[in-house]
Amino acid sequence: MLEKLNKIKRREAYRPIAPICLANDMQEYFGSSVPSPYMLHFRNVNSDKIPAVTHVDNSARPQSITQENNADIFELLVEFKKCTGLGVLCNTSLNFNGGGFLNRLSDLIQFTKEHGLDGFVFEDRIFTSKPTYIF
Repeated sequence: MLEKLNKIKRREAYRPIAPICLANDMQEYFGSSVPSPYMLHFRNVNSDKIPAVTHVDNSARPQSITQENNADIFELLVEFKKCTGLGVLCNTSLNFNGGGFLNRLSDLIQFTKEHGLDGFVFEDRIFTSKPTYIF
């Protein structure tokens, strides 16, 4: 995942992606239950299950998520954990070296097509490159 994200973002291969983590899972993955809501503190990574967010020195700069500080991301992490057993996701913006952020949905759609992305989430909608069927 790290290689794929750095390729999409056109970043150096060694650059890590920061993790977002359910606050209740911080101890399990990062050895400390002290909140880190702003990604200000480096922590040692205690799990080999999250290599995309683990730097070469076995550290990460996690952001702890609670229902109170970010309800939408909290719910996303809870659902992801139900599916995978992991309460951690990659946390990155879609910006580039020498360029800014994508600011319009039309730019994001074009970028997705040009770079072969599987899809993306925008506000409360999921966009995929392949048809999705809901039964």
